[in-house]
Amino acid sequence: MGLFQLPGSGWMVTARDLALIDRLWRQWSPSLSLDPALQAELHEHLRASMPAPLKYYRGLLRPGMLGAMRRLSARTPMSAFEKR
Repeated sequence: MGLFQLPGSGWMVTARDLALIDRLWRQWSPSLSLDPALQAELHEHLRASMPAPLKYYRGLLRPGMLGAMRRLSARTPMSAFEKR
């Protein structure tokens, strides 16, 4: 997620009792509901392990990766991804 690459993203994630995490859960998994007790446990573990959960996403776009991804996508025709 590009948002996690931005300075201050740790604050955005933890603001309002991890409201962003709850929003992403609802957006990415609309058919899955999370029991309130499990949600509280998830929040507890995320708060205790910050900023490690964000470092995963920050590590996805290392210097040079964006350029490599652009070069690769320029060589791959979109028809290669279409269903046949």
